[in-house]
Amino acid sequence: MQKRIIKFVLQAFVLQIVISLFPSLTQANQPEPYVQCIEGQEPLQISYGEHTVDCQIENSTDLDRFQFYGSSGDEIRIMVSRTSGSLHPQLEVWDPNGDKIIDTWSSSDISVDETLAVSGTYLLAISDHGQDYSGSYTLQLEKIPPVFDPPDILYDISTSDNSCYA
Repeated sequence: MQKRIIKFVLQAFVLQIVISLFPSLTQANQPEPYVQCIEGQEPLQISYGEHTVDCQIENSTDLDRFQFYGSSGDEIRIMVSRTSGSLHPQLEVWDPNGDKIIDTWSSSDISVDETLAVSGTYLLAISDHGQDYSGSYTLQLEKIPPVFDPPDILYDISTSDNSCYA
């Protein structure tokens, strides 16, 4: 019986932590934030949790630019998904010091995880890899949440004994 109570309390504690880390889980029917692609107003500002709409590479020399603020240690995921055409999306990212930290391409979709080394404004560019195709795409920027690693709870040991925690 005591183990069931401890298990229930632990589950409630973990649920409370998850809700505090991800308050959007409790907010149903919230519209997902997005950035409207508008040629000539680049670089466009994009933030964690946002995606783009109406983005396209129209010709071989077209380059769409975005910027975002990141903090040192942020673990991020950048996804580019071709939505129409024959575009071979190329993703390039420069850190606040001007160093290129990502340069990759795909024949359809890209997903890249990166841990940011410095804080500041990052520049992101999307183009066609071979500069010979066009098409539409969606860009999504996510911050990867930290992994929750709860401490081990040993049974039948006094909680006043600090040595019981791993």
